[in-house]
Amino acid sequence: RRHAARASLRLALRHGLFVILAAAAIAIVGYHFGTFDQIVHVPFLRAMADSELYPHDAFVNLRSRHYSFFWRPFVPLVRSGHLEEAMAATHFLATYLTFWAFWSLSKALYDRPAAALAAVLCLVFPHVGFLGFPIIEFSLLNRTFVLPFLLFSVSLFLRGRVVLAFLLLGAMYNLHLLSVHFALAMLLALGVAWRDRVG
Repeated sequence: RRHAARASLRLALRHGLFVILAAAAIAIVGYHFGTFDQIVHVPFLRAMADSELYPHDAFVNLRSRHYSFFWRPFVPLVRSGHLEEAMAATHFLATYLTFWAFWSLSKALYDRPAAALAAVLCLVFPHVGFLGFPIIEFSLLNRTFVLPFLLFSVSLFLRGRVVLAFLLLGAMYNLHLLSVHFALAMLLALGVAWRDRVG
């Protein structure tokens, strides 16, 4: 019972740390609604919610060709007037999940809590990991939402839970196809290299 209580306390502390680090990362990078790639997605969302908006705009009429189901749940929120709050909350959730996924992947790679802690601490600051490209971005996009799930799938694969890893990739395929292809290529290459271990 004492071990279970200690383990649950550690779990709560770890996820509390992820929440604090996610908030710190967003505070450092900033959060901006309607900028960057959202200059496309927000008008598309508004046109999906109200077909009378932009009736003859050739660019907005391309919205039905963009193959991602990620934005569809936001359409009722456009109608209710809560789009900005919902997108900010989803961005925070995605950032929190990214810290959790980095921790999980570091544990799968190195099996050392110190390495996992270093990984999530470095993630707070932009340009530490991928040079000029920050991992934590300043607005919600389908690729930023999908990122933690791709990291979780790699972590699952490394832990030998191959079927679950590919099922998770399959679920994300409907949200951001390009990102999933990068992860899929990596896992398939690993599968070929480790065919005796993976089966």
